[in-house]
Amino acid sequence: MYKTLKRVEIWHGQICNKAKDGDFYWVDTTIVPFLDDEGKPQSYVAIRTDMTALKLQEFELEQHKTQLQLVIDSTAVGIWDWYIDTNKVTFNNRWAEIIGYKLSELEPCTIDTWYRFANPEDAVKSDLKLKEHFAGKTDYYVSEARMKHKLGHWVWVLDTAKVVEYNSDGSPKTNDWYAFRYYQPKTYRI
Repeated sequence: MYKTLKRVEIWHGQICNKAKDGDFYWVDTTIVPFLDDEGKPQSYVAIRTDMTALKLQEFELEQHKTQLQLVIDSTAVGIWDWYIDTNKVTFNNRWAEIIGYKLSELEPCTIDTWYRFANPEDAVKSDLKLKEHFAGKTDYYVSEARMKHKLGHWVWVLDTAKVVEYNSDGSPKTNDWYAFRYYQPKTYRI
């Protein structure tokens, strides 16, 4: 701030102050120098707007993001967003790891990336459940599927999803997905 004002320029930024009662408050501040006839600052005008409520919301949002990341990391969940209109899919690193890949090996990703690794029989079942969900017959999409691992074996995955955004015509626009790898229990005959 002081370097900018010393160069006789307008400074803009956010400042945290301490009130007389000891509480902190945030202000969005613009300081404008007024120059004399010789071009030297003769005075300054500060325009300040209290933004404490906004800053507190930002801090709370950051805390929620940290908590969500902890949940994602501790549950080892694969997450993907499917932009249905464009077929673009965004996977997280864990989703790729579940099937033995690095995310960079799968990019660019579309819905065809999922179909490429899904067991064909399970993909048919998944499509039926997906159509039911898109039609509003279910609150959530839930489906088990075998996915082809990079090493050639099948891994069982539980996919859950929910449409989170709709187009103006009522068709689904965005789906948020969560994939959990699990192990199919073995059946023993006695």
